[in-house]
Amino acid sequence: MSRNVYNAAMTPGDRAMIALAVARLAIGIFFFFFAQYKLADRKFIYGGGIDFWLNKFLSSGSAYPFYRGFLQDVILPRKVLFAWLVSLAEAGIAFSMLTGLWVRFGSLVGFFLMLHLLFASDYPGPNARVWQYFGASLSHAILLIFFAVFFFADAGMVWGLDGLLFK
Repeated sequence: MSRNVYNAAMTPGDRAMIALAVARLAIGIFFFFFAQYKLADRKFIYGGGIDFWLNKFLSSGSAYPFYRGFLQDVILPRKVLFAWLVSLAEAGIAFSMLTGLWVRFGSLVGFFLMLHLLFASDYPGPNARVWQYFGASLSHAILLIFFAVFFFADAGMVWGLDGLLFK
């Protein structure tokens, strides 16, 4: 005899919010590991990690042309400051997503971090077709979309401290 685990008392909206909470927690785990290696080891900050990535973005042509000047003139001269900002932003995103506290704010930070990384590293080239822009940006665009959904759905209200503190 099979057992029915479907809960008829749950609305489709309830199930959607639980799925959103699971996605939020999974992304929080990713960002925990992103931040952990940067903050625990600090090679990203002081050992050339950010240099490697910035120089790769600039030399490979993977930065959008309108964004190259910002990378060269603003970020590169202040690379240690921006390495700290990226590392702490990732740690804050992880904290927010995992605890469900201030998820809307954490989602805004994540959205703008992904937008920055998309512009810095996902340019498919000057002769690319439209679909190639989407293909080149998948790794950042998917997270950008998730952060937008988390923001608008107020994803910390289920399985999060936002739901306990701000009902």
